[in-house]
Amino acid sequence: MKITIFVLSLLATAFSWNIPHDIQDSWIQVATPHYSKCMCASGADITAAENILGKLLYPNDPCLKCFAKCIEIELGLMLSDGTVVPEAWVSEVAAITPEIAERCVNDTIDILDTCEKAYDYSQCIVEEVSMSNDLNP
Repeated sequence: MKITIFVLSLLATAFSWNIPHDIQDSWIQVATPHYSKCMCASGADITAAENILGKLLYPNDPCLKCFAKCIEIELGLMLSDGTVVPEAWVSEVAAITPEIAERCVNDTIDILDTCEKAYDYSQCIVEEVSMSNDLNP
């Protein structure tokens, strides 16, 4: 029963995001060159890793969290010490405004685990971009 509820909540989350396909495709294009290296480094499952950006699914998986960290470090979006680089998010990632980047920095500033921070920051970005698209269809 608990598994069914969890799966349904994941599906509901995936379908609730309002991210235009061209933006989502851009995110995938930017990250894909680093997938292989980061899957090996983190031990993340290939399908689950691809589903983060492909289906905007964010399950609670430690390997996926470290996969996100690896991708963000490879892209210069995060430093190895866990410092998020908001200016890089704005310049390198489609649809990210300085306001969105700063809101997500503020939302994740107290997270000490760098894998968790990267994952939560990424999810915050998806939520913020989705909300901005809800306001500006």
